[in-house]
Amino acid sequence: MKYKLTDKAHRPFRLSGAAAACCAAMVLAAPVNAGCGAPPSAGYSAQSSFVWPASAYAMSKPPKAKPPAQKSFVLKPPPAKPSPPAPRASKPPSAAPKQKTDPKTAADMSAERRMLELVNAERAKAELTPLALSGDLTMVARLKSQDMRDNAYLSHTSPTFGSPFDMMKRFGIAYKTAGENIAKGQKTPEEAMGFFMKSEGHRRNILNPAFAQMGVGFVQCGSGAASGMICTQLFIG
Repeated sequence: MKYKLTDKAHRPFRLSGAAAACCAAMVLAAPVNAGCGAPPSAGYSAQSSFVWPASAYAMSKPPKAKPPAQKSFVLKPPPAKPSPPAPRASKPPSAAPKQKTDPKTAADMSAERRMLELVNAERAKAELTPLALSGDLTMVARLKSQDMRDNAYLSHTSPTFGSPFDMMKRFGIAYKTAGENIAKGQKTPEEAMGFFMKSEGHRRNILNPAFAQMGVGFVQCGSGAASGMICTQLFIG
């Protein structure tokens, strides 16, 4: 028995290639009412029930492109900064060493006070106002005496500080008029005062009525029989 593929009008239905082979296989596999004798006009035939296999249709479509694989991105936190080292415990300040009294310094200060008394005694004889002792001026007088001892000279002009007037200005001593007396080699303030009063220039400074303040600086120099004092007197008004 031969089978033909026809539509409902009983016209031949032609297919080619793989589709024809597939349809033929489907028609052969479908149940056929060969023995029922139903006329073709009934509108039903085994051949007209063909449905295009889904598998054949699927094969005709191009394969879908796979979406590109997405790389996962993880935001890493910044590396933690190392913590600063703990501050070291500060050591308590050590107690300042006790300063010992220099006997020479004490003697020099005693000589300075004595020199002020001797100067004011001479001014009292001349009926002049006594001089006040200036701490700032005394500090400058001591530096001048030390400079003469350290640099081995005796002069009103210092290689370190210049003239006595330049030196006073350098250390902030204000004045309208000023003077300086220096001596070296005397062992006591009385000897130094006796030397000053015998010199016209030194005597003039001690008895100058324009002066109001005085600074005195004594330092020891030499040793043994050659030891003595260097004395500086500074006056301002």
